[in-house]
Amino acid sequence: HASTRNVIERIFGILKHRFQILLLAPEYDIDIQAHIPTALCALHNYIYSFDKGEEDTLDILLDTNNEEEAAGGMMDTEDFAVSSICNDIAIAMWTDYQSILVE
Repeated sequence: HASTRNVIERIFGILKHRFQILLLAPEYDIDIQAHIPTALCALHNYIYSFDKGEEDTLDILLDTNNEEEAAGGMMDTEDFAVSSICNDIAIAMWTDYQSILVE
């Protein structure tokens, strides 16, 4: 979950850097707001595919945003312990939920 979260945060960081609309409070209907990130991703990918000068800027953003991946994707002991605790809590909650359903 942590690595997926890091990737998503990096994606939104890149989009916020490129499209300032994401930095402001939305003034649009919720239906329109739901389409904004998808549209911005499409625009970003279009620009990225045709403007090769963008590669250098994005590489710098990607390299500096995630130190864990730069270290070979290894989790340190503290991260592993926290991950184990989270997994134990999730398993306990699931077990409790299953027992409630049985009752």
